[in-house]
Amino acid sequence: MAEVAELCEQARERTGGWFDAMLPGPGGAPRWDPTGLVKGWAVEAAARLLSGHDFCLNAGGDVVVATLPGRPPWRVGVEDPLDPSRLAGVLPLAAGAAATSGTARRGAHLFDPYHGTAATEVAGVTVTGPSLLWADVYATAVAAKGATGLTLLSGTGYEALLIEPGGRRHTTGRFPGAV
Repeated sequence: MAEVAELCEQARERTGGWFDAMLPGPGGAPRWDPTGLVKGWAVEAAARLLSGHDFCLNAGGDVVVATLPGRPPWRVGVEDPLDPSRLAGVLPLAAGAAATSGTARRGAHLFDPYHGTAATEVAGVTVTGPSLLWADVYATAVAAKGATGLTLLSGTGYEALLIEPGGRRHTTGRFPGAV
């Protein structure tokens, strides 16, 4: 728990408070809820057990992959949040992770910590980079902040595709997926 608590604090700091494990509970009182970080943390721990193998580990649509030298990269489909029967992109990943957040699947479940309201400006955002834990944290933070949240990724080594509820798409400069 101490490790998770420290990682939650690092996530809050890295995202300028847009990812925060302190969320409003019943009646509005703040409560600690690390679930936005724990899934990525736990899946990365499981992935370490697969070291030395080709693998694609999927946890609720968030993936971490590794490919042995000489093998082709994994092709990870990014579901279109506005039409789940279509792909919004395909990510060629030889190593690393992709995580998605937004309102398309679970509705207005994300919290805007600066306005105290549900975050609804992003239908879906997929973030890719070296760590599933941090890709998931950044996806949550970007979705909470809205389209301007892509600036949170500047200089981090993470890239993203963001789709607004009206269909407008935004990407960071080096997003690897065919969009």
